[in-house]
Amino acid sequence: MQFSIEEPYWKNKAEQLMIQLGFPESERERVSGKLFKAEPESESDCMQIILDEASHIQPEIETISPHADDQEIHEALQELPLHLKSAVALTIFHQSDQLQNMISADQYQEGLTRLSDHLDTDQSQTEKLLRFLKPTYDHKEMPESRESLPREEETPEPVPAKKQKAVKPIASAVLVIGLLSGAMFLLGDPPVADEGQGAQEADEDDADDLASEKAFTDEEIEEIETTVTEKKEQLAETLGLTESDLRFMMVVQQADSHIDYIRTMMKPDVGVSGPGIEDMKQYTDYVLDSMDPPLIALRNSYEQAGDMAGDNNLMRSDQAVASLLHAAPDFLMAYERKLNELILENNYTEEELRQNHSDLFEKISANGMEVTFQQTDEQMVTTVSYGGPEFLAETDYLHPEYQKFISMFTEMGMQMNMSANQFDADLIARADQLLETEKMLTGLFKQQELMRAELDSGDNQYGYELQVPYGMSYQFTDQLKSLSFDRSMYAGKEISENYREAWQYILNDEKFNGSNIRKIVSLNQWIAEKNDYELIEGFGDVSISPFSQYIDPLYYSNHSSATMTMPLSGYMEELYQIYVAEGFERIDFIHPQILIVFYLNALETGDYETAYSLVEGEDLPDYESFVQAASQYEYEFGRINDLIPVSSSDEGMVLTFDQSRNSINFTITESEDRYHIKFNSADIFEALASGVGG
Repeated sequence: MQFSIEEPYWKNKAEQLMIQLGFPESERERVSGKLFKAEPESESDCMQIILDEASHIQPEIETISPHADDQEIHEALQELPLHLKSAVALTIFHQSDQLQNMISADQYQEGLTRLSDHLDTDQSQTEKLLRFLKPTYDHKEMPESRESLPREEETPEPVPAKKQKAVKPIASAVLVIGLLSGAMFLLGDPPVADEGQGAQEADEDDADDLASEKAFTDEEIEEIETTVTEKKEQLAETLGLTESDLRFMMVVQQADSHIDYIRTMMKPDVGVSGPGIEDMKQYTDYVLDSMDPPLIALRNSYEQAGDMAGDNNLMRSDQAVASLLHAAPDFLMAYERKLNELILENNYTEEELRQNHSDLFEKISANGMEVTFQQTDEQMVTTVSYGGPEFLAETDYLHPEYQKFISMFTEMGMQMNMSANQFDADLIARADQLLETEKMLTGLFKQQELMRAELDSGDNQYGYELQVPYGMSYQFTDQLKSLSFDRSMYAGKEISENYREAWQYILNDEKFNGSNIRKIVSLNQWIAEKNDYELIEGFGDVSISPFSQYIDPLYYSNHSSATMTMPLSGYMEELYQIYVAEGFERIDFIHPQILIVFYLNALETGDYETAYSLVEGEDLPDYESFVQAASQYEYEFGRINDLIPVSSSDEGMVLTFDQSRNSINFTITESEDRYHIKFNSADIFEALASGVGG
């Protein structure tokens, strides 16, 4: 989607970021006006203006959700320092190629750690809770009163405001990641009216009017309660479960909690702090719709996607499947819980379970799911996933690639729910699953390229991004790194036989030919063998961009969690020596920001030939002059924690290298299918040397 601050979608995204950063309403109004006047040319320009303004405002916590748990997470986010809060907000709620360069991975990690401590949970669960909060933010829209602010100081000609058609939000595909683990979002008690921080303040003259302005009448609340009751009955009947079986489902708990909330907030003696009336009504519709069975929900999401995607089947399918994957775990868990209860209560075999509860299996199939069984040493375990003949028949309106995606969900989807430190011991099975995932994501990315060509996005080199492959690519990258090296081992230990066997399997089986998996494992196997399979320092821990032909790495900054020490040693030194001997081609799946690390290492070690090969630009002198200028100084960079992305443009990605006394920017550019560091002036050598000894 091409950026324009005139478009409702981008207005709302700006509004949502301001809310996530704690902008009071008055400041949001002021900054909205600034955005209209500035006319930013890209999403990153727009968000950068907001981030710049955030440093000058006094944050305010307002009520953003009718549910206590949503509100608690929002308030915890507001308590973070701005640099951590913005890193978390951009990473979780605003993922796109253009914005990744604005995020420091270290700052995101620190922000996530602090949130986890505040919420008394682990980081994986914190990320899931944040992603559950995303639909709440997605409901926030820029008020119509601010949709057409004047760009000039003088009074403009009146232009009728274009009212945006209300579209129920479709969950972002980032919710694919993590939510498949099935963690329940525990809904708390509804909040009481906020009498202090976070409450919307009204002028005294308007207090009486506001106090009487309620989102729902008593009759409407009764109607909502009746609808929820009917929805529960319908859902139980459709799924073939009892209402008691449904009580653990998130969608049911959410509906019950929402009714409690609106009952409380609509009392005559309660103020009107919290979501606006229109927000409340839209959120109520969302809660009710979320109680639809999965096939109905998928179809409805597909139809709703037509409001934004028109008749483009690929775009509509992408948004519909992204929405399904957000809600999918709730229904899977309900069936798994029921089946496992029956097994435990009756000590059933698979055959006995299917025979005695054939009606339940018919319901599972009718709702687009299928069951697999695994016999462990202790008991038989069931796994419910989406797929099967009924699912395919009921989803034949989807684009074929997305039908294929869903039908392969059992084989390739479920491993995406695991964090790196939970990686399964069966690495060979994981390799097969990751290969299927890579093929599927590559197929979707190719469809995206075909769609962009058909839409003819003109000068917009990014065009429309499909949510499902883009969102899943992040988790795929993390899992791919986990397959490449043993996170449980410490430097100096021997790489486990488990990993070595998996690597040989990947290298010897021709089905991995041409895959990113084969390329990365081949490199790591070569380095490991060269070092007698000793786990050298930082082994495998490097930024990678496996889908760089589809996601421009210069608009997506990745990171390595390893702290590097100059001159380079261990794994990073091995990569450096490969670059010196063979160039970047053999390691082209690594994020090009590594060139900056190579450049600093070359300067410190006096390898000026390599340093010169890494730079280009109109101001680059000849080799002899370069060496003369660089060799005047001594460099001692010491420990490097991270290279922080600053911005991206058509000229390249700008990253900052922080030293004790100053910060120095480097720009990574691409020309003639090669990445370089832009050389601006020989003054950089003095600047780099000035941090020595700090």
